[in-house]
Amino acid sequence: MAKSKIFLIPIIGVYFGNIHQILLEFQSAWKLFFINCWDKYSQYFLQNKIVLISGLAVLFFVAGIWMADRRLSAINNIDTAGQNFSGVALIIKEPVPTAFGQNLTADLDNGLRVLVSANKFPEYAYGDKINLDCMLQLPKNQDSFDYRMYLAKDGIFYLCQKPKIELLASGQGNNLYAGILQIKNKFNDNINRLIPSPEAGLLSGLILGGSVGLPDELKTNFSRTGLTHIIAVSGYNVTIVAEYLMLLGIFLGLWRKQAFWFAIVGILIFVIMTGLSASAVRAGVMGTLLLFAMKNGRLANAQNAVLAAAGIMLFFNPLPAAL
Repeated sequence: MAKSKIFLIPIIGVYFGNIHQILLEFQSAWKLFFINCWDKYSQYFLQNKIVLISGLAVLFFVAGIWMADRRLSAINNIDTAGQNFSGVALIIKEPVPTAFGQNLTADLDNGLRVLVSANKFPEYAYGDKINLDCMLQLPKNQDSFDYRMYLAKDGIFYLCQKPKIELLASGQGNNLYAGILQIKNKFNDNINRLIPSPEAGLLSGLILGGSVGLPDELKTNFSRTGLTHIIAVSGYNVTIVAEYLMLLGIFLGLWRKQAFWFAIVGILIFVIMTGLSASAVRAGVMGTLLLFAMKNGRLANAQNAVLAAAGIMLFFNPLPAAL
């Protein structure tokens, strides 16, 4: 290397050192500028409701786009379809009976969540740890129905069909959630023991939601007459739960404010009991907000309640908006 170039090295080092210092000072100047602007105009922004609400709306709009984009990017970057999985999995939801078997939502030991199409027997339960061997497949969309996105909103990216399953252990899930499911199943067993079918399935659907206990012909009749909403989890179910829990709390000697919190806890347990479905969460949030309005002597506004419920649900899971 020429001596002239060797001589330039320390000069270039000093130059970039000064540039770095200038950039740091420039960054500090911008920080001071924003701090001064905030000190000067924050009082105006906080006092001007229109500006404040508009700013919050823009902020939440941008945050919603960013959150949804992150989730969609995670879906689009999946490239393990067609690979065989063999390992341990944990059933994280109550199995859903189907016409030919049961659907199991399971978390694999590699971090993926799959929907397993299993045979009707043996029956599995929430919290079962299983040894699973199957081929991972991407869900296929059906006509105009985006089945892949429908499953992705629950974190399910793969289907696991014709699996080989071996039960390793039971009771490996959350003890509180398992206890709530046990209460629900006991309640359903008592209904089926005291009331004949199909009336038992109808009562279970009215109180807990769902049409699992109804014959296919009766489900079709409900659909044709437009009465399916009766057996779906909705505000009607939450209203029944809240009203009777309030009366039960007062009957047990609680003050009205204490009975209110008793009903709120009951709504939370009910929503968990029904599997945290979207309709149940929406109804639970709306019911809680309406109870808060009654507690504080305010008029209930269903429009504001449903918008608040949608905002809260999309904050935790923005993917349903993309459906």
